[in-house]
Amino acid sequence: MTVCEGYYRDPEKTAAQFDRCGWFHTGDRGSLDPEGHLRFLGRLKDMLKVGGENVAPAEIESHLSLHPAVKLVVVVGVPDDRLEEVPAAFVELIPGRAVSAHDLREHCTGQIARFKVPRYIRFVSEWPMSATKVQKDPLRERLLEELRAERVGAGTLVGEGAVPLDDQAALPVDAETTVDKHRAASRIDR
Repeated sequence: MTVCEGYYRDPEKTAAQFDRCGWFHTGDRGSLDPEGHLRFLGRLKDMLKVGGENVAPAEIESHLSLHPAVKLVVVVGVPDDRLEEVPAAFVELIPGRAVSAHDLREHCTGQIARFKVPRYIRFVSEWPMSATKVQKDPLRERLLEELRAERVGAGTLVGEGAVPLDDQAALPVDAETTVDKHRAASRIDR
């Protein structure tokens, strides 16, 4: 028995998703526990490649969401000269709660592998949405623009009211803040 015979009038897509034995490859990652329960681990195409290691954003999101101040978190990958890609977390806080980026990194330290700890943490109050879920590409692009501006500014803070990463409290999504790349990187990578 199979889920379906293929994509309607699309033999190329069918060939790409079904193998020679008829198995349908969904692009989802999961694991079975000893009792036979399936645990969803994320999408393969969402996988980050950090220093040659596959990293599921869902794992980082799950851990950060355990913090009592966090309402919602989305993790994306951003390019890195040394590691190919590094995690960046966008975090919405529970109203009335406060936490710093430094505190969230400390929450991760010793609980998840060091290379999975987000290099960049940005606080948001609004999300770019499709009809049903957060769109990751606009978040990634926003951070990449910020990092490009940082390179142009050679380590200066950008935007009015910008604060250093370690002191950053909950900021609205439109707040443009950057810090010296080497200072931010030194906390995680070394």
